[in-house]
Amino acid sequence: MPRKMVLRSMARIILSASAILMAIGFSIITLILCSMQCRAISAWAPLDVTTIDLKDEVRDMCATNTCGMYGKCWSCPPGCGSVEECTDRIKGYTHGILVQTYGEIEDGFDFEAMMEIEADHKAHFTEMYDALRASEESVLALGAGCCTICGQCTYPDAPCRFPESLYPSMEACGMDVFATARGLGFPIHVLENINDPHNCYGLVLVE
Repeated sequence: MPRKMVLRSMARIILSASAILMAIGFSIITLILCSMQCRAISAWAPLDVTTIDLKDEVRDMCATNTCGMYGKCWSCPPGCGSVEECTDRIKGYTHGILVQTYGEIEDGFDFEAMMEIEADHKAHFTEMYDALRASEESVLALGAGCCTICGQCTYPDAPCRFPESLYPSMEACGMDVFATARGLGFPIHVLENINDPHNCYGLVLVE
């Protein structure tokens, strides 16, 4: 997808997000915090949690262990809980905010840039999550990729060292990120060219 079309789509999402968030009940404090913490995030949009459908087939893709983290940390399957357990946790929330980090890469082999984009996304997504936790009674985060807080995870021999900072990825819970993002108007697609932009997504849920 041409870069100008991507930027136009993201601009439409950002312009409409504030009004929708207020309409579905987010406090003005939460809205301000989101705006502040999204300064390094390309776009964000509200999500009705009742539309989330966690699927075993998405979770099964984790079991192929393409990333090499299956069964190695608390944020990834099976440490993050079953699809049924993840569904039960999500049911306790009403509204969500899906955020996107968009970054340009030189080509499909520019792994250093991809890692930088993902690291930036995680850092600012976590900052936003922490700010929301300070203003809301209950917040649940679903991020991108595995947890990288510790160099070596304690899984499965001991409890997580930082349970208050731990959050699983959307895919680990069984969420189809492509379908979710497309449903909210994000221009997400399977990479077709070696220099297509790299995108990362994260979701925060509040009661």
